[in-house]
Amino acid sequence: MEADLKATYGELGGVLRDLHSMTVPEGLHLPSYEPFDKSDVRLDKAALPDDDKTFLRKRARELQDKCAELKFETPKGPVHGDAHVQNLMTDVQGRVILIDFEVLCYDHPEWDLMVTSEQYADFVGAYGRDLSTGRATGRSAGCRSST
Repeated sequence: MEADLKATYGELGGVLRDLHSMTVPEGLHLPSYEPFDKSDVRLDKAALPDDDKTFLRKRARELQDKCAELKFETPKGPVHGDAHVQNLMTDVQGRVILIDFEVLCYDHPEWDLMVTSEQYADFVGAYGRDLSTGRATGRSAGCRSST
């Protein structure tokens, strides 16, 4: 049962730290993270002029090329793929529960670590490291924001 409590970005950092430290069980094969897997479908459905869609498709291809060049500093592991506070529930005992695993994958944890700057200090405190110091962070944020 869900309490009337809202989860914080600090709690998201703690939950993701725990998820990213897990070992994927032998025999469980998860796909890699695909940051652009829905962009074409979304553009096809969007009520936009064709010129805008053409521009956005071109920009998506540019970002795909940049993402292909990313060099991550962390090893691959379990990645939620849609990590944000709306995918956290807090039960009546105050336990924070991560939900919505439809895009769970095996990749670099940086894909989960794009959070809003307003809550960044709380997130870093709970996650345990400052993500802005990594080489891939800026580019992966651009790739992630395009989805």
